[in-house]
Amino acid sequence: MKIAFVMLAAGNSRRFGSNKLLYEIEGKPMYLLTLEKLKKASEKIPESEIIVVTQYEEIVKKAGEMKIPVFINPRPEDGISLSMQIGLMSVRDTDACLFTVSDQPWLEADTVVALTELFENEKKGMACIRWNGKTGNPCIFGQKYYEELMEISGDKGGKKIIKKHPEDGANMALKLPKCNSTKKLVHYAYNICLYHHERYDGHGYPKGLKSDDIPLEAQVVGLADAYDALISERPYKRKTNHGEAVRMIVNGECGSFSAKVILSFIIASMNKTWIEKVSK
Repeated sequence: MKIAFVMLAAGNSRRFGSNKLLYEIEGKPMYLLTLEKLKKASEKIPESEIIVVTQYEEIVKKAGEMKIPVFINPRPEDGISLSMQIGLMSVRDTDACLFTVSDQPWLEADTVVALTELFENEKKGMACIRWNGKTGNPCIFGQKYYEELMEISGDKGGKKIIKKHPEDGANMALKLPKCNSTKKLVHYAYNICLYHHERYDGHGYPKGLKSDDIPLEAQVVGLADAYDALISERPYKRKTNHGEAVRMIVNGECGSFSAKVILSFIIASMNKTWIEKVSK
């Protein structure tokens, strides 16, 4: 079976306040950790190839050093579906295509290999990772779905196809690094990476979760991330002072958060040491 691994790395990271794909974890940019795992998996799978779709020069340069083909998304604001289609157009002669986002630093190469084997053995048209009862990345689509993938639009990715053909999908539980001392930490970290852009009213992404379907740790980091973006100076904006940032978040100007998370934030925001630190 000929399969392509397409890493999608063109997102604008609007709520993160900067390019989250360049955020370092264990001394490496987040996207690079994902890319290295894909490369390791590809080395174990005959007739596999990797391509990257991005808008960022640093990712273009690094992928080039790794001899991995790169395709530019000129309109990332059109959503993840355009990145998927740009990648798919370059590998349409393959039997299957695996798509993954690039902010999955704890994705394991063995997980990619196992998912590929599941797809090939189950003879289904799709195969996806399943975590806590929810389908997510990476996801493999067989060639018979390429035309449908080329017709999707916006920021939903292949979710529309998965929902349309539930009987034709194979699912595999996500495999996380095995270490008893960090098991809970890894679980929390995964939830934070995947869900910190979700919002309490369901208007976040990538899955549009709402209310307490969003893990609490992701809710907390999502609010902290919004606060940090406000009080940080960026090339395109001045930093907001502490009091104004608190007001904006409490008033819902940065998305919807649960009442208990907002209340905890208000109490914490009155800490004198914290105020002094962010006011410098």
